[in-house]
Amino acid sequence: MRLIELTLCNFKNFKGLHNINLFELNLFQGDNGDGKSTLILDSVLFALYGYAKGKIAQLVCKGEKSASVRLYLEHNNKTYSITREIPSKLTVLEDAVPIHGSIKVKEEFLESLFHDITWFRKFRLFDVAAGINILEESSLTLRKTLLSFNEEKLNTIREKLLALKREREIYNKKNINMFPHAPSEARVGILEKGLNKIKALLEPLQADSYAKSLEMYELNKQVGATNQTITMLSNKINSTKNLVECPTCHQEVKNEYKESVEKEVTELINTNMGEVVRIENEWVKKQQEVANIREEEEQYSRQIFRVKSRLERMKLRLQAKQYVWTDKDVELIKKSISELDNFYSFYLTETIKSLEPVINHILKKVGFILKFQLNKKGQFDFSVLINNNEFDYKELSTGQKLMVSMAFKMALLLEKGESGLIISDEGMSSLSETNLRLMFELILGFPFQILAVVHRYENPPNFLKVYDVRKGTVTRV
Repeated sequence: MRLIELTLCNFKNFKGLHNINLFELNLFQGDNGDGKSTLILDSVLFALYGYAKGKIAQLVCKGEKSASVRLYLEHNNKTYSITREIPSKLTVLEDAVPIHGSIKVKEEFLESLFHDITWFRKFRLFDVAAGINILEESSLTLRKTLLSFNEEKLNTIREKLLALKREREIYNKKNINMFPHAPSEARVGILEKGLNKIKALLEPLQADSYAKSLEMYELNKQVGATNQTITMLSNKINSTKNLVECPTCHQEVKNEYKESVEKEVTELINTNMGEVVRIENEWVKKQQEVANIREEEEQYSRQIFRVKSRLERMKLRLQAKQYVWTDKDVELIKKSISELDNFYSFYLTETIKSLEPVINHILKKVGFILKFQLNKKGQFDFSVLINNNEFDYKELSTGQKLMVSMAFKMALLLEKGESGLIISDEGMSSLSETNLRLMFELILGFPFQILAVVHRYENPPNFLKVYDVRKGTVTRV
């Protein structure tokens, strides 16, 4: 993966169109806030992965409505043009041929070429920050990183072994239960027919029970409505008894009228109370019918349970031919899994053996020699020889750590068959000019391209391409 050209349009503080041609060793210098990180890191992560530290809308230059980043690059002898725009649009060309499909389809295509953003950060970003400098990680995380190159293959083997182990434990001969009745397909067929007959008898009972339960619910509603009417009528009698003057014509209400109203309303109350008694009697009758149906349902359900249990046992017994494994077979698989787990440590040791000479070949330019050790607990220890003096990694200066980390990351990429782009966002800013030159010389001659950021480099070597970044503009020095 080698970037040839980077084009920004209204991206963050880069207003308008900015086109930058890139070389093998590229250095971007400028003050804080001028846009160095935007240019070499934010733009690349956005174009490849649609990533933004904040809201995507904040990537658009102030006062503008749209923005875009285009990467033109080489990868595995092919050229790729990747343009991501805001509002959301992604265009990908492979050797000038468009990749069709949704944004998700195109992103999956890019990930198949350049890995996911976590991989990109771990192996193509260079800094002392956690998660980027591999050597600053814990021994367990470092172990996982080294395994990650072939972890998928190893995990696939382990999953297959675990599946075999489960199968042999389930279909172990000792798990076969003996039954008094010899199982046969004919017996299973008879039981299944009998089961279906019982289910056929049960289904109408369940439907009838449900229908009668609905009828009981409706009767309850009727009782409630009738009782509410009785309450309303009783309230009318009480209000009439206390009435002295008609609220409409303001005439005196005579006792004869009150007695007449009370008699009429009382008759209505008695009628409604009789209706309540009738409904309640009907509800009790329905309740008894439902109880009888459910008792019959319960009998059929018990029969179904018994038949199902016998049927399941017979089917299990018919599967006895699958029970071919023994405890010895299970132990053999367990041993295989244990051997695979031991192979992890062997694989790590061999990986380190293959990486160490590559790392030291890179570090030879600066006179360092790295020594790795894997202790019995599978933890890594490593030290660095500088001028015949041995130092623990933690004893090294920031500049020395950066050089060792860079060599380690380059060796991992080379071992994986990867090359090309490495981005150092502020990772080299703390280095002196001498160490800065050593860092670039470390990369020189290897198949890598670097985009690095510093605040100022007064006397850069001729092999380095330097760009000045000033308030959203970039010029080649």
